[in-house]
Amino acid sequence: MSVYVARTCTEIPERGVRDGSHSVSRALESFRDADAFVLLGAPGAGKTTAFRREAEDTGGCYVTARDFVTYDDRPEWREGTLYIDGLDETRPGSADGPRSLDNVRAKLYRLGRPRFRLSCRSADFGANDRDHLDGVWRDRKITVLRLDPLSDTDIHRIMDSCGVDNADGFIAKAGERGILDLLANPQSLRMLAAAVADNGDWPDTRMQTFDMACRKLLPEHKRKHREAEIDVDIPRLMNAAGRLCALQLLTGSVGFTLNADDSDPDFLDLARVPGDDRHIFRLALRTKLFDPSSEDRVTPVHRQVAEFLAARYVAELVDQGLPVGRVLALMTGNDGAVVPQLRGLSAWLAAHSKTGRPEIIERDPLGTILYGDVRDFSADEKSLVLSGLEREATRNPWFTGPLQIDSRLSDLAAPDMEDVFRQSLTGPAGDDARQSFVSILLESLRYKPVLPGLADLLTNIVRDARWPPYVTLAALDALITQLGTAEYATARLEGLLKDVHDGSVSDPEDDLLGTLLTELYPDRLPASEVWNYLRTPHDRSLCGRYTRFWTTWIGERSTPARVAEVLDGLADRFERLRPVFRGFPGEIAFLRPVPIKLLQRLLEESSEDIPSDRLFDWLGIAADPELRASAEDAEFLGTWLSRNPGMQKRILETGVARCADSPDFSRCVFDVEARLFDAERPADFGQWCLDQAMEAAGRTGLDAAEYFVGEVADCVYGRRFDHGLSRGTVEQRLRDHAVLLRVFTERLAVREATDARVRGSRERYEIERQRHR
Repeated sequence: MSVYVARTCTEIPERGVRDGSHSVSRALESFRDADAFVLLGAPGAGKTTAFRREAEDTGGCYVTARDFVTYDDRPEWREGTLYIDGLDETRPGSADGPRSLDNVRAKLYRLGRPRFRLSCRSADFGANDRDHLDGVWRDRKITVLRLDPLSDTDIHRIMDSCGVDNADGFIAKAGERGILDLLANPQSLRMLAAAVADNGDWPDTRMQTFDMACRKLLPEHKRKHREAEIDVDIPRLMNAAGRLCALQLLTGSVGFTLNADDSDPDFLDLARVPGDDRHIFRLALRTKLFDPSSEDRVTPVHRQVAEFLAARYVAELVDQGLPVGRVLALMTGNDGAVVPQLRGLSAWLAAHSKTGRPEIIERDPLGTILYGDVRDFSADEKSLVLSGLEREATRNPWFTGPLQIDSRLSDLAAPDMEDVFRQSLTGPAGDDARQSFVSILLESLRYKPVLPGLADLLTNIVRDARWPPYVTLAALDALITQLGTAEYATARLEGLLKDVHDGSVSDPEDDLLGTLLTELYPDRLPASEVWNYLRTPHDRSLCGRYTRFWTTWIGERSTPARVAEVLDGLADRFERLRPVFRGFPGEIAFLRPVPIKLLQRLLEESSEDIPSDRLFDWLGIAADPELRASAEDAEFLGTWLSRNPGMQKRILETGVARCADSPDFSRCVFDVEARLFDAERPADFGQWCLDQAMEAAGRTGLDAAEYFVGEVADCVYGRRFDHGLSRGTVEQRLRDHAVLLRVFTERLAVREATDARVRGSRERYEIERQRHR
């Protein structure tokens, strides 16, 4: 049973911003108001599923990019929002990548520029494509989004739907084999679950995962067609399926038709497929490797599966003597580069065929990594890939476009590659091309601790201000991974934290500081010390790792006990730190809500164990005018105190007692009352205040006693919160306290006089209104 998981995505900054720190992850549905956006993702990331669901939920129109540019304009394309899926899957030969985008742009313009969304594989959306699409919308900018990897919750839900009983054990085994990245992609996660479902044998690589999963899907034909007594072994079926997929991909077809009278050019007639045994082809098409789109038409279950099987088949032909150059001639354009629609086939061919590997790497080094599997490449072959990436960076420093290099790049970083990496990373920052290439190398080191010997070199890059911020940040990510659990790891990172905070290490976007805080807190940086590293952001308009540490991660990584320590630490330093929370006019003060949100979480999770004196201090932070609690936050705190009358009374008692020595008691007690956030007073509040007044008269002085008596008078006069009280009972209890009795009587008189003036004003207004009718 398939299950849908709601996806999140991250907005990709425009050209020149490399680390993406300006964006935060948001639900895909939160972009529904955008006029147009492009959704990028790796193969199998779930772009099609997300587009179909969004189109269904919003009343939009889903259409493949292939159909959009092929068919005549349709009325429904002019109405609502268009979800154009799979720019990279248009027919090869009819249009290269840029031409495919031009066709989409032209049709959008001809349709009157409707609202649209466009999906594409990440590596196939070039650096200039955003600018080309901007032209469709005149002065408007196209939003470019990257589909985020599956969250832990998403992974568990999909594994449940796949019948995985022990999800945590499954994840642990994937980690042991170094294939955790497969879990973050819906397609490869399902393939992995299918691969190990029966006998529990685990693959070690992405290629083994696809091979095992495909073999599991093949035996379905025997159960369905046992009556025909056809017995075809798995290798022959795999070969037949691969041949069919190769034909489908190389001809740009959608799939196959079993009906010779079907004249749709997008579907190949199975009867015309060359081969001696038609039964094998039919049996292959009836397995779960293919989906029936209608009674007579079938398509591959997923493009990635088709690319894997096709490459497997073609690799066997190459190994048998077919010149790889003839194969590549079918997959490349006039410039010798692999056309976007066939980069997946090319990459899997490199994974399957050692013979064709060098030439494929030469033509598409990046695609070879992202769309195939380079883990089993030799050191020399991986060096060829790195040389190819360096060459691409020299031609165009921004050749990865808006791509976020994913964990597949980590397969290049193996122990036998340390000397190659060391040589490539040593040296000055250089030009844009050098920096772009180094950033890719650093990204490959952030996923697995395989080259700890590079720690000193990585530390030097972090500390070298000549490198741009996106490179030093990548170096820090790599350093943290490569240090792993080394004994000196904490000391190294703590030293960096201090130097970054005091400015010895350049950190213009505060991302180094945010990364180090996230890594060290709370296990290696105590909650009591974390506020020592709060500072005013260098650029308050950025929402990078530093801001996210304070707004999100510190809460997520803190137990209730640690939250209490964090709030205590802030209370001790609040006078010094108050300016950091204060925003400038017109800007978003990201840090301002942090203390209140932490307090809210603590009250929700463990309010019973909080001492009143500590809560008094925390509420003082929340009530501070510089933080300006939102209406929602203030309402929460007021409601909580209303529901906890005992704590409400203790907060007020604590505050009034502290005000006893204040030179301005009235101002002090006003601030105390602000801590109560307009909470509803308990029914016996008047009686309690009378008791407090009597005690204060002999203990803390008249200021406190008179304050409480004034509260008693308000309760009696307003007949609210006056359970067990009346004017007579109060006067009786105060008969031996002349000063307090006078305060009570005068307060009542003031209230009565005030109300009399209000009534008089209303009566005069009514008389005048009647006279002029």
